[in-house]
Amino acid sequence: DARSSLMAFAQDGARPTTTRRKLASLRSFFKFLVRERFVASNPFLGLRGPKLPKPLPKVLTVEEVSRFLAAPHEDLRQRRQAGLAITPMDEYVRLRDVAVFETLYSTGCRISEVTPLVWHQIDFTNGGVIVTGKGSKQRLCILGKPALKALRVVRAKADELWPDGGSPQTALFLNEKGRPLTPREVERRMKVWLA
Repeated sequence: DARSSLMAFAQDGARPTTTRRKLASLRSFFKFLVRERFVASNPFLGLRGPKLPKPLPKVLTVEEVSRFLAAPHEDLRQRRQAGLAITPMDEYVRLRDVAVFETLYSTGCRISEVTPLVWHQIDFTNGGVIVTGKGSKQRLCILGKPALKALRVVRAKADELWPDGGSPQTALFLNEKGRPLTPREVERRMKVWLA
């Protein structure tokens, strides 16, 4: 009877979320009835609700991705046009952000896979990088021309700011203190430019 009542909801056109909510209500109600000794057992305990559909993720359009990747460069251009002072660190931060986003976009890596990379891992000749992912599994990722160009630019700027900014053992992406950028810092920077 319990199973057929759930099936009746579905046959009447109820969405899976509605059916699951009704199942939860009936479970709670029968739990109360068992506790108050009106019924001997809860017939809804062993039932599972219908599976919820997994919607496709919302993705940016090609134009939105292009605007996002260009946002730090555009900000630099607007600051220069407005006559605002731009420190070498301001410029580095924006160039670094471009390089991070281009690398993520080009490789399809997770942020946590890109932040620990060091310069000697980048193959500028062939445009590739070996990334260590979940479960310590390594895979080869391809870097496109825009990502390689952004990495070259940010490496040169890091060399200007820190004595070992572009050395082979240094992290690709540094924060303002010259330490490796963390995934949380990258997420915060993404939110700034997405806004």
